[in-house]
Amino acid sequence: MLRSLQKHLSVTFAGMVVVATPCWAQSPSDTLKTIAKDVRGIQEQIKGNTADVKTIQAQLSKMADSKAGVIHFAVGLGVRFIYDEKEYFGEPSISPIDSTLQIDSRDRGAVILSGVIMATPFVTKTSWISNLGFVANLNLAEISSENVNTINNKSIEGGLGISYQLQSNFALAVTYDLVYSRRLRDYVLTRKGDRLFDNGKVLTKLNRENDNLFIDDNLSSLSLKFIYRFGK
Repeated sequence: MLRSLQKHLSVTFAGMVVVATPCWAQSPSDTLKTIAKDVRGIQEQIKGNTADVKTIQAQLSKMADSKAGVIHFAVGLGVRFIYDEKEYFGEPSISPIDSTLQIDSRDRGAVILSGVIMATPFVTKTSWISNLGFVANLNLAEISSENVNTINNKSIEGGLGISYQLQSNFALAVTYDLVYSRRLRDYVLTRKGDRLFDNGKVLTKLNRENDNLFIDDNLSSLSLKFIYRFGK
């Protein structure tokens, strides 16, 4: 479009130069008619370019609207299941009967409330792929059989996953989460069923603050969450 306009202007300019040349002299009336004709041609070019520019502007606006809101803040509520081995996730204790180390089972499932950041980079697609997204979640509260309502204020727990949009503000997400655990060290776990000694004395209770026995660790879990996102 611009090249065509430039070419037309060049031809017009050249024509005007020729008109001004003495050997091709025209009457003032003929010169004005020639200029008027060229001006009309330029106007037609400008009109065509204006229509094209408007079309491009409309396409850009459409793309901007479709790209709007790619990143969303949301909340998630769902269930979590820890699948690490019992020895890592279980509840350790010293038997009051024979002072041996025991590891009792714990409930692996819990209801989780999470803060979520949701990305939907495929919103411009026309197929079902447009409903896919990615989520990063931070667990805020846990409801389980042992803990009715535990706020995670001692450690940061969360994870990453994928989501599928159900409606404009609702989605389902599957995430891989890390769960904080203060667990027994591996060499202590191998003593399950045996007595533990400290300075030659048999332990009759476990102190979780004892770093010789316990270590901070993260357990692996899977979560299924119902997501509500804010905004459009």
